Amino acid sequence: MGSLAYSNFAHQGASNSPDHDNSSVCVSAFTEHRQNSDPRPERLVRAVQAARRRRVALFDADLFSDPAWDILLELYALHLEQQRASVSGLYAASSVPGSTALRWVAKLERDGLVVRTDDSLDARRSWIKLTEDGVARMRRFFEMLPLATISV
Repeated sequence: MGSLAYSNFAHQGASNSPDHDNSSVCVSAFTEHRQNSDPRPERLVRAVQAARRRRVALFDADLFSDPAWDILLELYALHLEQQRASVSGLYAASSVPGSTALRWVAKLERDGLVVRTDDSLDARRSWIKLTEDGVARMRRFFEMLPLATISV
């Protein structure tokens, strides 16, 4: 099974010579791969989330505690799927206690990445969504990632 990283150098016109710059070939191969890949970015976001969850089968879950990133991933996936997120729904996505998730949501709010709104039908519930800046940053992150180097 080949990876995109290896296929870049096997791409026609690539050279392994230290005097030859392969960067344009790598960019070309990545662009070609992106054009042929699934056009639904939410599938990539959900795949990253699934890979992050699978790590706990091999490693202690405490090694990879990153609730802010898990919250951002969930909010971006929901944004792409045109769905809303409740605060309680984010607890599950981040795999941390509610109080910890609330602290991270507050931090993301202060940083201008998310906005919280009260539910007009249920005063006990709040909705969270990415701000325009939050969406733009998440989009840029996923556009920059070559598939072979996704950091989960």
